[in-house]
Amino acid sequence: MEGGAFVTEWPSGCLAVFAPEQFQQVAESIKGVAQRGATERFMTLSFFSGAVDVVPDKQGRIAIPQHLRDYAQLGADVMLAGLYDHIEIWNIESFETKRGVGTAMLHSDDGIAVISGP
Repeated sequence: MEGGAFVTEWPSGCLAVFAPEQFQQVAESIKGVAQRGATERFMTLSFFSGAVDVVPDKQGRIAIPQHLRDYAQLGADVMLAGLYDHIEIWNIESFETKRGVGTAMLHSDDGIAVISGP
């Protein structure tokens, strides 16, 4: 993230942090979705209007604007989770709830089928 990143609202009530290249790829995908109808246009409006360009300080910290902190209900302590091409920033309680659901699925017979395939 030395060269900067983009932070925006993400599904499930968390924030996503993207490197510029990944943000551009997501933006292109979302731009196509906006052509489907009014609801999709409103979704893209929220995604793009809330996105901010951030540059880490010398200690690697980023400032998260209040509107994004409010969206994700962030307090003094947050949870960071790396996922594929981005980092998610979570309210700790929300993260634990979602992770609990995911853990239960992972350890179920259905979860193993999803991971290992047919």
